Amino acid sequence: MSNNERFLKNYKILEVLLEEYYGMRANSHNSSSIIRYYHELRKSYSFRDRERAVKLDTCRTIRNTMAHENVNDAITVTDDFVKFLEDEIKLLVDPVTAEQVALNINRAFTCTLEDDARKVMEVMVRRGFSHVPVMENGNLYGVFSQKIIFQWLYYETATNIKKGAKIKDFAAYLPIKAHTGERYVFVKKDETINEITRMFEESRGHKVKIGLIFVTEHGKKSEKIIGFITPYDLIYY
Repeated sequence: MSNNERFLKNYKILEVLLEEYYGMRANSHNSSSIIRYYHELRKSYSFRDRERAVKLDTCRTIRNTMAHENVNDAITVTDDFVKFLEDEIKLLVDPVTAEQVALNINRAFTCTLEDDARKVMEVMVRRGFSHVPVMENGNLYGVFSQKIIFQWLYYETATNIKKGAKIKDFAAYLPIKAHTGERYVFVKKDETINEITRMFEESRGHKVKIGLIFVTEHGKKSEKIIGFITPYDLIYY
């Protein structure tokens, strides 16, 4: 089978898979699953998705040219474009999951209620962290964040954080339900990367945005934390 034949075959497979994914009527003349997919990728939070959108649109142009013009013999599709469509098919058949994207909690920077607050803040500044999960006995107690620090200074009418202060001194502001400036989402470990990206994108249009997405076995708050995802984890994924 030539590259041209493989390209056209893969394009059709991708088109059918996307029709199933979007619940569209097959061969609809009113809409195209490929075009819908292109627009989703183009608007994605992920830089890699936007690159895929450009390439997908090129594939669409090549396919339309081959299908509607008698130029098949004049066009030779490269291995790169054939592989691109194969990879897109694989992503739909076997999508990347939240567990694969998440930073494993055992490798992440976390803190406990007894940790020195100023030392935790030092790491946050040095490494550019805006959120640090607070763990107690292997479970999530809450989140220590830049907004928490600001709220604490405001409501406690404090002018600084004294030397020797502990994370537990911020206890009233740490639990997930106590956060007012942002929210946290829990998802199951096999949630797809497309759904994760959609959550962050929709959050951008709300006053209270998602700070972190926590990954657990079944997406329940009561379960052990497997890892967490930030918006920045998706930029180049």
